[in-house]
Amino acid sequence: MTANREKELIEIINSTPNTTWQAGSYPNKVYQFNIIPKNTTEIDSKIKKLFGFFKLSYEIPVQFDARVKWSSINSNSTDKCPSIKKVFNNGKCKCGWAVAIASVLSDRQCIASEYKIKHSMSAHYLISCCKHCCGCNGGNIRSAWEFVKHKGIVTGGPYKSNLVISINDNGCQPFMTPPCQRTFECSTETSLIPECMEKTCRSHKVNDEIIKAEFIKTYVIDYLSLPRKHPSEIMKDLMEYGPLQVSMHMYEDFRVYTTGIYTHIVGEFEGDHAVKLIGWGTDNGHKYWLLINSFGYLWGENGTFRIPRDGSDNTEFGYAIISPIVGKAIQPTTCKIIILYFYLAILLV
Repeated sequence: MTANREKELIEIINSTPNTTWQAGSYPNKVYQFNIIPKNTTEIDSKIKKLFGFFKLSYEIPVQFDARVKWSSINSNSTDKCPSIKKVFNNGKCKCGWAVAIASVLSDRQCIASEYKIKHSMSAHYLISCCKHCCGCNGGNIRSAWEFVKHKGIVTGGPYKSNLVISINDNGCQPFMTPPCQRTFECSTETSLIPECMEKTCRSHKVNDEIIKAEFIKTYVIDYLSLPRKHPSEIMKDLMEYGPLQVSMHMYEDFRVYTTGIYTHIVGEFEGDHAVKLIGWGTDNGHKYWLLINSFGYLWGENGTFRIPRDGSDNTEFGYAIISPIVGKAIQPTTCKIIILYFYLAILLV
């Protein structure tokens, strides 16, 4: 997409009567690799004022936001699961699928471990090492989840996180693709195939000291596909276990979304896209889902967007809604011991 095409789309969308969202242009500067908005205190207060604090219940509230439920206990403590708030920038690599999967796994691992495990999972590892997942060419959701189930995933933060974030955050294999400068440049390259480091971690520099993270893999025990025609089941799963990965069709006008409840209005189909579902709510009688995208926190509503719950989005939103059942992180040596015991058990039977 060119700048002229972007301008044309914005004019068409904003002149469309009765639309529920607004389009706009984004600043021509590199999206910083910060993965949490700078004004987090202000955003947190707005979120908490809007949604309130929720107690785990089988009753479905009118509005829900995972960032609130798993936020800090008080203003002086850190978030229970800080990964839920993080907004990724996948750069020119068309890999929203990998970012969504890695992000959901980070969140659910934290929740399942009762906030003890707070590492970020590596989208880069999925892109480079899952040979049947299509890399930067849009991804294959089923193949990706099968890969995590059978091959596992390592830890890893955003682009250049090894230069600014502690070793615990950037992990084994941080993202290697630079952020995109404009939203019409995000997710445009389909031929990028990063080198796979299947059994080792990248070296990190922390306080001028070269450190190599520990190579530990996390697996999913299994994953469930939730039907979009049963929103109550999706809501219960989200409240109980954490964010979900959702697939949708992506069109040109999605790039110029700034605020409101998005529905596809104009523009060409660009392929499949995956995002992270974190909540729901209502706005002037319009019911919506709340999601985090992977175009950086300057895009949309601080990196998030809303989409109708009634199926009027025109994007086939939710044709795949995945709820992973997370397992424990396992070191390679542990895996070998488990396999050895398994074979010994067979021999002794």
